[in-house]
Amino acid sequence: MGQAATLLPPSWRLVLDWARGALAALFLLRALAAGGAPGGALAILTLYFALACGWAAKPSLMNRRGRAPGIALLPLVADVGVFIVLLLLAPFERWLAALFSVYVLLAASLRYSWREVALAWICSTAVSILLPAANRQALLPPVLAAGAVAVVLSLHAERARSHMAHSLQQAVLYRAQAESARESERQRIAADFHDGPLQSFVGLQMRLEILRRLLTRDVAQAQAELESLQELCRSQVADLRAFVRSMRPVEVDSSGLSASVRRLLEGYSKETGIEVAFEGAGLAGPSDPGVVVEVLQIVREALNNIRKHSKASRVSLSLAAARSCLEIGIADNGSGFAFSGSYSLEELELLRLGPRSIMRRVRNLGGELALRSNPGQGSELRIRVPA
Repeated sequence: MGQAATLLPPSWRLVLDWARGALAALFLLRALAAGGAPGGALAILTLYFALACGWAAKPSLMNRRGRAPGIALLPLVADVGVFIVLLLLAPFERWLAALFSVYVLLAASLRYSWREVALAWICSTAVSILLPAANRQALLPPVLAAGAVAVVLSLHAERARSHMAHSLQQAVLYRAQAESARESERQRIAADFHDGPLQSFVGLQMRLEILRRLLTRDVAQAQAELESLQELCRSQVADLRAFVRSMRPVEVDSSGLSASVRRLLEGYSKETGIEVAFEGAGLAGPSDPGVVVEVLQIVREALNNIRKHSKASRVSLSLAAARSCLEIGIADNGSGFAFSGSYSLEELELLRLGPRSIMRRVRNLGGELALRSNPGQGSELRIRVPA
């Protein structure tokens, strides 16, 4: 028995077993009514094997008792065998034999693979052909029709099971990807919080300790230090607000990537006062919404880094499509990084330099990154991701 019986609801299996028992009981009654020991013995054997095989085919009992998987075929073998014996030896009405053949084939289509159903169909058809002409003409059409329907149903069920298995595999894959994305986002948030607000609060704590000592020695210097701390607190409030904004999901404009980036830049310029130049209007961007969201996250993180660290007064951003890739350029006139020169993504990862969260996102997209830094004059970030 294939996966059909595994996927078959327990109530359906119970109905099939009860139907087999009812047919066996009907054969028994007909045998007793007809009289004769051979007919009665045959009917009793039919009832016994039908009920015994129905019990043996229950998956829970098979698993608990450790029986071989082949025992699951016993109901089909018993049904087909009893059908053949009835046709060859027992003097039953043709309509009863036709009813039993239809039950055997249709029940098999729910429990077994199409190959097993086709084998049962072939055996039933062969025996029907060997019958006398009158019986053959009455029995062969329902056997052929029921067998054809049973094979089609089993093929359809097998295709449905295949699609279901593929869907389950895709669901597991998507769940794993979602978990990986959540873990990556948690790492990014932890790294951003450690490099930003946490370090600032550590510095604030140290300066408060210095202020406490100054209050006992030099009140004027302590006053100056207090004013400096107030300015630092205001700066930290702005940083925390920016950090909270970075946690919010990016908004993707229905007009495409270019419109979304333009809106992001307009809000950034209003909040920070930094002049922004943008090239790439009208670019639709990647067709995958997930890639669009990641690109917007990269742009937003790059802008936040410029605001926090570079002291830039001007930022330029460009978008361009080239050879099924999206090219992103972000440059500023700020202080640049502590190192000088141009580095690729692999070199930055090896030297542990550059914006780690942006590098991680580019790596996840299968893209390329190049960072050029000129201390005191600014930096430029060039990114290429598959579109």
